[in-house]
Amino acid sequence: VQNISPYFHEKLNEFNDYPFIGETRGVGLMAALEMVKNKKTKEPFASNLNMGDKVANMSIDNGLICRPLGPAIVLCPQFIINKNQIDEMFDSLHLTLKKSFD
Repeated sequence: VQNISPYFHEKLNEFNDYPFIGETRGVGLMAALEMVKNKKTKEPFASNLNMGDKVANMSIDNGLICRPLGPAIVLCPQFIINKNQIDEMFDSLHLTLKKSFD
């Protein structure tokens, strides 16, 4: 975990460029991405939109299982994950987010 987590967080930080990701955070191989309506003000989406659930459900279609937590999604990959698998995981998440917010 100590060896691979810097790469994991490097790839996680790519999501900070999305206009609807208000924050990415994590420690080790646990991470969360919080989705917001307005990145500048951190205004959340209306709770009835269930953005975490929406993204988590759509991610399954793209080969990724993530946990919804309110307006966020949580990633907790296995401790034996390698760089190629991290790339696959985040590629799937990029695809999911692009489809979710089109």
